[in-house]
Amino acid sequence: MFTIKIDNRECNEILLRVFKNKKDTTIQFCRLQAGGYQVNDYLLVERKTITDLSASIKDGRLFQQAGKLASVPMQSMIILEGTSSMVQSLGLTWEAIQGALVTLSLVFKIPLLRSRNPEETARLILYAARQVQSYGYKQLYPRPFPYARRLKDKYKRQIHVLQGLPGIGPARASLLLDKFGTLKAIFNSSVHELEQISGIGRNTARQINRIIE
Repeated sequence: MFTIKIDNRECNEILLRVFKNKKDTTIQFCRLQAGGYQVNDYLLVERKTITDLSASIKDGRLFQQAGKLASVPMQSMIILEGTSSMVQSLGLTWEAIQGALVTLSLVFKIPLLRSRNPEETARLILYAARQVQSYGYKQLYPRPFPYARRLKDKYKRQIHVLQGLPGIGPARASLLLDKFGTLKAIFNSSVHELEQISGIGRNTARQINRIIE
């Protein structure tokens, strides 16, 4: 049996339909700290469309997300969904995307799979889970511990910096990093963007914006 935990910020009806049609699969919605889909306790998957990938490269979130995927004690992977023809309308060169994919594979050591559409993505997630299960749940691409520690230390320092802002404690600091990805993106955000974060009202957003400016 597979229990698939889906981040409640993820919503794709086609993927859900494929999962629901599998007799050996159950679905739970929750807030995941990393990735969008977790199968049992041994596989973590980040699904990105070509459009998502382009946006996360531009705003710096991609490698923040990769850092989280690389530091979890389970096998993680990224599924890139879509075709190369979609790149032309995104304002980003294919070379830039290839550079990001090379970094994900060689530096972060995160396996990267390609799919054409959501249905194929769902099938890949289940197939990958069966493969990992057949190898005894071990992390097939172990990452060096010093690297994981550096990522954790950096995250702690970022949280510490954010807690210096008005009305921001550890929980809200974590939400800010999850939403914006980097300190730079947070400091460049508008009052309207800040107040979209759970627990941050307009007054707090204005106080934060005033401090940053």
